[in-house]
Amino acid sequence: MIFVEDIPENGLIIVSVLFNGYKHNFQNDSRRNLLKTLPNLIKEKCGVQLVPVQFSLIRSIERTPDMSGRESIGRARTVGVEYRYRFEHIEKEEFEEMYKEVKNYCSQRSIWRDYDIMLTDYVGEINE
Repeated sequence: MIFVEDIPENGLIIVSVLFNGYKHNFQNDSRRNLLKTLPNLIKEKCGVQLVPVQFSLIRSIERTPDMSGRESIGRARTVGVEYRYRFEHIEKEEFEEMYKEVKNYCSQRSIWRDYDIMLTDYVGEINE
């Protein structure tokens, strides 16, 4: 957990969502929502530019107790997606507003059952 006072001016915000069930369109709809719709909404409402830098699928290994380790290899399905966004020159108040908007956006999507919003900062020198 990071305290509001420690929010970096530049960094990455990671939005990770899990699907509410599984349908063939969930993956593509989620990718589109997180690639364009969310950054555009945040820019419009908060004035913060979120630049998408990485998209990842979240996969779950389907395994039953009677399967050997070799049998379960390759038997995975996509259960969610994750987007990483870069932000720069953000003030504390802007971050708080942005976080609330991202949280509100994620909670209103019916195809997502759960979500996480994480913040990362760049690692500097050990002796800084």
